[in-house]
Amino acid sequence: MIGTTDVLSIFDFDKTLIREDSFRLFSLLASENLWGKVSVLALAVSTKVGLISNQRYKESVLRIVWLTKDEKERKSLLQKLYSELKEIENFEVVNSLKNHIERGDRVVVLSASPSFYLKPYVQFWSEDIKVFGSGLQVVNGKIKFDNLYGLRKELCARSIIEQEKPSEVWIYTDHISDLPIIKLADHVRLVKPSAKLCDKLRQLTIKYEIVSS
Repeated sequence: MIGTTDVLSIFDFDKTLIREDSFRLFSLLASENLWGKVSVLALAVSTKVGLISNQRYKESVLRIVWLTKDEKERKSLLQKLYSELKEIENFEVVNSLKNHIERGDRVVVLSASPSFYLKPYVQFWSEDIKVFGSGLQVVNGKIKFDNLYGLRKELCARSIIEQEKPSEVWIYTDHISDLPIIKLADHVRLVKPSAKLCDKLRQLTIKYEIVSS
């Protein structure tokens, strides 16, 4: 049963538990025509090259492809998304997550992806997994997106560790942006890491294992 040990394992979602960027997949599936797809891809490129913030990128995409849909359309979209995510699961990392659960470790998925699709999907594996993602509220037709990205993601991880008080912390991630969280861990497992991340960890004398290359 999950939570019977005092070991904490923290998993990133995008490009770790799944092999691609789930928000980009979501935005393309949600786009109803070619112009919509071009628009969300242009926004993705803009944030990649630093023209707009990650926050503005996600808010803009959600305004284009999510707010315009009714509840029936949203439900249908999420079912399609879950089917697509199933096809791109990283089985080696998902199996590691399930092994932590079987050992009774506490398992957390921490991601900047929106909670409205992240949490239901992750809890297909186990309802006992704690899921922290970006929150979405719509107030008077305006989006309020609580983006769990960068410093906010680090602070969330620190808060989780402080509350759980584990004897060991495991981290599974793919990206150098999670370096502050990696520094909090006792065991680091990397998924297709960049040379830049590996070099940085060697400089910091942080031991790591590559679990999926």
